[in-house]
Formats: sequence, structure tokens, C-alpha cells
Amino acid sequence: TIGVFWHLGFAHMFREECDCVETLEHVMPHQLRGSLPLLCKLLRGEHAASVHFDIFETVVQVVIALLLLLKKRTPILVVLQFEHGTSLYSNTTREDEETFWKMTAALADLVQ
Repeated sequence: TIGVFWHLGFAHMFREECDCVETLEHVMPHQLRGSLPLLCKLLRGEHAASVHFDIFETVVQVVIALLLLLKKRTPILVVLQFEHGTSLYSNTTREDEETFWKMTAALADLVQ
């Protein structure tokens, strides 16, 4: 999602590749800016000091907000894919599937 904003010229285009943190800082909706430090940390590959389920909820809210902004500017197509066998641990497969379908349900609300 962030790369699309960069490609459409909503962030600094003088770079040859997308700087996700810089682009997110530029396009982040005002009402969600409080989550910017956490998201920038995650985009830089740093892990949060404590893992909370709130992180997932925050990321979903931001992705949906960014998709809504994009939807106003250009047609968009979102493809979600979950492949069996991609999980390293079989005991987390059920949790991975639940997370995938929860995200799918949240994104499906965009088209209804």
C-alpha cells in the first residue's frame, strides 16, 4: 500500500526506490498519527518491546485508511493469499489462518 502512494507521487519522488517510513510519514491519516512511531519501528525491522494484539489491530486500521485514500484517487485491486505449508510450526497454522480470515473480513468491508 505504501509503495503505491510512492509510485503515484504522494511522497518524495527523487529517490530511486521507495522509503516506506518516509512515505508513511507523508501519507498517514491525521487521526492515526499516534501509531506512527510503532509502525516506523516495525517498518525498519525493529521489533516492539512487547508484542500486543493491538499491533495487528493498528496495522489493519492503517492499511484500511490508506486503501480508502487510494480508492479515491485510483482504481485498486487487493489480492490476499494464504498458502498452506508456509508456516514453520504446524501448531501456529490455526492461528495464522484465523489472522488471515480476520484481516480478510476487515478488508471486505471496504467493498460493501
